[in-house]
Amino acid sequence: MEELHRRLFKAKARAERTMAVLIAGVPGSGKTHLARQYVFAQRECYSGGIFWVDAKSREAAFKCFWEIAQAATLMDPKKAQDPKYQESGTYVDAVRNWLQSRHEWLLVFDGITFDHDEDINKFRPFLPWNTRCSIIYTSIDSTLRKKQRLFEPYCLSVPRLKVEDACSLLSKDLGTRRPTAEQASKAKERVEHYECLPLAIHAIGPRLNATGRP
Repeated sequence: MEELHRRLFKAKARAERTMAVLIAGVPGSGKTHLARQYVFAQRECYSGGIFWVDAKSREAAFKCFWEIAQAATLMDPKKAQDPKYQESGTYVDAVRNWLQSRHEWLLVFDGITFDHDEDINKFRPFLPWNTRCSIIYTSIDSTLRKKQRLFEPYCLSVPRLKVEDACSLLSKDLGTRRPTAEQASKAKERVEHYECLPLAIHAIGPRLNATGRP
């Protein structure tokens, strides 16, 4: 969290360009959770607004930009009702230009991935640029670090939990304050089976509680 804030908000270069950070890690490692927690913790720093975009597909990104355009009243109400206008995607330009006229915003693109290098060029229309602004990308693809077309994001890798931390997380989900030696051994076996991924651990906790299994 401290490193993320330092790279996004406290960097001296922020006065001259948009700061970008790529949160990278395997599925279930907590990338989205980290970005969400950062938004909650630092929301007062971004007076220009915080905007969350589901970037797992182009369709999802278009939908999010449509919602931003509506919330910011960037469209003529008559045009907004026209299906052809919705399909044209021109509202994406309207949102990008609106953001480029503002400062102190944070834009989160959650789950970006590109099958081909040229797909980044297709994604570019979604990217506004201005000084004193910040962008977070979350992705399983760490090779997107320092990509010039994505504003050269710094890569913040989310590692798997240590075994002892994963066991503590599982014990917390199970409500076990002082696990016995047998419980500790079983917990270690389970978390290692699920590669110490927090999302998987959070998933098995309620299941174990529901079934009453040790």
